[in-house]
Amino acid sequence: MSWRGILRKAGIESTGRNGKISFTADVTMADTVTTIGMDFTSVTLTQDWDNAMIAIGSGDGASGTQHSFSATTHYIPLQINMKSILNPTAASHITAAMFRVNIATVDQANSLCNVLALRGDLAYNVYGASCINASMNISADIEVSTESVKCGYFSITGAGAITCTGDCNVLEAVYRQTVGGAGVDNVAQFHCNAASCAVTNLLHLRNVAGTVTNAIKIEGTVTTGIDFTDITYVPTGSNGPSLMRCGTYAAPLTHAVEAQSGLMRWYMETSADGTSYDRGLFVCLKTTGTKSVFPIAALAEVNAQTGAGPVSCMAGQFISHMNSATSKMPASGVAQGMFGLWAKVTANSGATTTLNQRCAPVWLDIQMNGANAANNISTTWGIFMSAGSRGQAFVGFNGTGGFNYLFEWDNTCYNIDPISSSTVDCTGNDSDGSIKILLNATTYYIPYFGAGKLN
Repeated sequence: MSWRGILRKAGIESTGRNGKISFTADVTMADTVTTIGMDFTSVTLTQDWDNAMIAIGSGDGASGTQHSFSATTHYIPLQINMKSILNPTAASHITAAMFRVNIATVDQANSLCNVLALRGDLAYNVYGASCINASMNISADIEVSTESVKCGYFSITGAGAITCTGDCNVLEAVYRQTVGGAGVDNVAQFHCNAASCAVTNLLHLRNVAGTVTNAIKIEGTVTTGIDFTDITYVPTGSNGPSLMRCGTYAAPLTHAVEAQSGLMRWYMETSADGTSYDRGLFVCLKTTGTKSVFPIAALAEVNAQTGAGPVSCMAGQFISHMNSATSKMPASGVAQGMFGLWAKVTANSGATTTLNQRCAPVWLDIQMNGANAANNISTTWGIFMSAGSRGQAFVGFNGTGGFNYLFEWDNTCYNIDPISSSTVDCTGNDSDGSIKILLNATTYYIPYFGAGKLN
């Protein structure tokens, strides 16, 4: 029997000496394959979009020869389904398919190297679509002792340097619709859909070795950079869940570098006119319960020292700066001005506060415990003011509300310093000086007397 007869009996038709092979029946490969079942290594392929060593249709998109079908159920032209039933004697790859393209010998500036290119076109309705659909099923309890487990893995390796006019990305996701496109929600989305399981991180960014400039960089025009609006947040304490975290109280982020640092640094500049305003940081915290609320809280601590302590320890630093010789503030008569900090308490008509409750724009508190801190009274103030230039007054009052008293000491401190029971003998004694105050544009003087003039 001729070789064509042998092939025809196996369901394989060959046309011409160098013709194409067509299948008229199912072809089954049996027995043991020593090395390669089908070897195309020595094939010379005529180069064109329509030519391929193995083709199910051919060509570029709709202009090529398409394999047309009318599916009434699952339709999968190419399948690989394997089962590994023996543990190899050494660490080995078990891979359903491997593809590799090497660019070698000469520079190939006109070559676009795609090891695997997948395309799809949707012109009519479907119930779902994906260009790559990868899943891994863990059907029993297992242990992976050496490597990690991943459903997808992407890497760039090698010792060669890359010079690229565009970006060089290990993984890139792009939405490139240009006209008429709508309905795309996310360029990349990460889900956890495991009701009875726990996941440590939806997204984990880690630098194992090398230099990383930015862990996350956001560029271009966006409405909101990061949005937590729809998150469910359940606090459990200071070390519990938080929308953004950098260390914990017991294990803070540490460094030992003398240079200035900052956990968060934001810089913005505006040249807009008008009566609105820009906020570098705005926090609004509302309550309908009895728990206290602090929209912004800061804690600066000096830990145990073996040598000299820090130059300064400030829980907050606010500076309003006119940084140029041509900097200007608005003309006189504008109610607002230039302040390092604006603190205000306010209430709508009908709101109430409880009896004897303290209400003030600023609450100052000193609690310097311990012999060393408490006894060093000469460096402790309720308010400390340093002035590098002359101002109008140390304290200024404005508004129609007024105050009942200039100072008040309640029953916990009315008889301790600076309150004194001593009286002043003013008979024939002039004051040792006076403190100047301004009331309604009129200057007044409050006299003071030295200790020698006390009764």
